[in-house]
Amino acid sequence: MLFVVGIVSAYSGRLLISDTRHRGMPFFEVPPFCVMIAGATGVFAVCIASYWFAYLHSEKRTDFYHSLPVSAIVRFRTFYTGCLLVYAGGLALSILVSLTLGVPLDSFDARLFARLCMAVAMTVFFFLTVMNFTIYAFCLSGNIIIGLMIDVVLLFYIDLWEKVIDLMCDFATHSSFFEPKSPSISLIDVYMEALYPTVRSDVSLGVSESAFVSAIVKLLIWFVVTYLMCRSRYLKRPAESSRTLIAFYSSHLLIKLMIVVPVALMMGHSTYDSFYAYRDVMQIVSMIVTAVVVSMLLEAVFSRSIRTALKSWGSIIVSLIVIFTAFGVIRSVEKKYNSYVPKYDDLESYAVFCPLDSYYYGFNLKYDEDGHVYDYIDAAEYVKAHMILPDEKAILTLAAKSQQTDYHEMSSPLPLQVYYRLNKGAPRSRLIWIDMDDDENRGMLNRIIGPAYYKSGVWQGFDYDVPDDANVNSVDFHDLRADVYTHIGQGQGTAEQVLEVWRHDMVRYDYDHIRYDEVAAEIEVHFDGGLYMWVLPVYEDMSLWADR
Repeated sequence: MLFVVGIVSAYSGRLLISDTRHRGMPFFEVPPFCVMIAGATGVFAVCIASYWFAYLHSEKRTDFYHSLPVSAIVRFRTFYTGCLLVYAGGLALSILVSLTLGVPLDSFDARLFARLCMAVAMTVFFFLTVMNFTIYAFCLSGNIIIGLMIDVVLLFYIDLWEKVIDLMCDFATHSSFFEPKSPSISLIDVYMEALYPTVRSDVSLGVSESAFVSAIVKLLIWFVVTYLMCRSRYLKRPAESSRTLIAFYSSHLLIKLMIVVPVALMMGHSTYDSFYAYRDVMQIVSMIVTAVVVSMLLEAVFSRSIRTALKSWGSIIVSLIVIFTAFGVIRSVEKKYNSYVPKYDDLESYAVFCPLDSYYYGFNLKYDEDGHVYDYIDAAEYVKAHMILPDEKAILTLAAKSQQTDYHEMSSPLPLQVYYRLNKGAPRSRLIWIDMDDDENRGMLNRIIGPAYYKSGVWQGFDYDVPDDANVNSVDFHDLRADVYTHIGQGQGTAEQVLEVWRHDMVRYDYDHIRYDEVAAEIEVHFDGGLYMWVLPVYEDMSLWADR
């Protein structure tokens, strides 16, 4: 068991430090492999904690251990140290095996060794935090099944609330494209996001190290907080709790609130989306019914009595107060959020996301110091950094008209996501709805989308030349209508010639152009073995299409 437990967690650290200087295909397919690493580490943490602290759910074993002439703190240290020894033994053995068989000796330098240490530290903190959550859950209950259920709720609770907030904040003017990336605080998200940029063999050491350090700090905080939680709850847990499903009445109510509140809010949101007439009333009714039903079901599970569940109106009322307090706060924020349109003097510049050409937003590339491509640039980040639109009157006119008419009443609605850069204060991102059949709206859209600084903010190839030492494997013309590929050539010179013609044709590009003309073909510029490429649209009125 020592070897199996340790080898899974340590081998995940070994994979995180794969030789990043050998370029090519990823060492493993990232998404399923990340899930496997995190899942295996978490499962073994739960198993070890359950083995050592399962005695809390046995009346005989609890009486025996509590009858020993030792204090509660010594007893906790003994069991906790037992968990650590089981994990540490297997971890040390598997690290030895990994270092002996898994790491190429010719690439094992100081920086790679530092990555090894950080990978192991990250995995260990993740393991210990999940173990602490399990111990805490076992202390809250006198039943092992209920304890495991509480453990799952605790592990996923922050993720659940993040999903609730995302659902409830789906404002009519909420911009998903320019949505700010808030730092992850969920234990699972922190660990998974640290795995993604580090298990690939084509990512530089510098990128991986920053991801490691950030994750280690967050996981360390999680470990400290959860250790204090489980230690405090263990010391306060009475011996007779092994006879009950819930050890503390305060925990009983807390667990019910943790489950009832987010479930009721999500059910209310789902009901709101399902109705057009009376949807506000139906949302409120749905939340009330869900809170009553779920609260009674939980009470029946905890008390094993239907009669007691039918009389649990006190906890139901508390749940409803918490639910509607959260609902009121979210709705008040939404009202203030939706009414925002910046003043003319406050707006410095802006960027926009138009869904009509959104397919091509994600084909901008990152180069290393040698001219090699190693990743795609995040589309929203590229647009925010490179699209500097100064025509404030056009966007503010569209934003003001959007506030006056509901998009359900527009004959041809178009969502335009806007990133406002203000002279003072933080940037704001909003979504405005535009009626495409309105002549004034089309004129304003042409003023926004037509200029060169819009196009250079969408396509890297419009404003950036191919790096001198970039490896251009192929330049191809893809006829979308016939689904036929034509090889044009390869190398930097060919790519630059095609790009020059494409840029010249794109002078006429504006809103009317992309609305009334179809994309007839694509230019594909392939870099570094075909793993990365620029994809550039060719419209049916372009010379590139006519001369194909």
